[in-house]
Amino acid sequence: SLLQDVSLSSIISSAKIVADRLRFLTGLTTILFDDGPKKRLKERSQLHRIIAENCWLFGEEFSLSVDDRSLTEVLRAHQRFLGEDIVIDSPVKHVSQSKGIVDLMLSKATRGHRANDVTHLIVELKRPKVLVDSDEVSQIEKYAFSVAADERFKGVGVQWIFWVISDSYGEFAKQRIQDESGLIHKKGSISIYVKTWAQVIDENRARLQF
Repeated sequence: SLLQDVSLSSIISSAKIVADRLRFLTGLTTILFDDGPKKRLKERSQLHRIIAENCWLFGEEFSLSVDDRSLTEVLRAHQRFLGEDIVIDSPVKHVSQSKGIVDLMLSKATRGHRANDVTHLIVELKRPKVLVDSDEVSQIEKYAFSVAADERFKGVGVQWIFWVISDSYGEFAKQRIQDESGLIHKKGSISIYVKTWAQVIDENRARLQF
């Protein structure tokens, strides 16, 4: 009965996607938390590149989304709130290794069926050793508010989602977190989250196993 509506190849393809992603999460857990692989991992040229190519980690809707060049330009215009060493978007290969390890800001956009139904996801990957606390929370909030208020997006129905991710967070960030999702701010079209890698991996594994 099921095969009358869905082809066998489609079922197999979907099952393979789930299986591949579960294996990916197992590998990601190993390189992030096991001492051996973690020591060998090159954060800027390897970890950031891996994450940039697997944006489904941040939500299923973003697995099919594309880089938005106009959004990237807006992010760069407000880069001063984060610091000049922050790299906007995913062209990891263009960054000189002589600059050392820098943070990566990913930008993704997904468009719904209506003209003004657009969601922008902006993810700041902090170095795993960086503890997300008062400075990092203040930094991402200033950045989020300035980007969302940019005149190029005024009058456009856009939802803004900002994530800042690291291995852990401090007491200030803990007190700001409102629920288990890591939400620290939600007002109007802006939502800001503090996430840990353990939380992101667990959320994805639970969804995929289901």
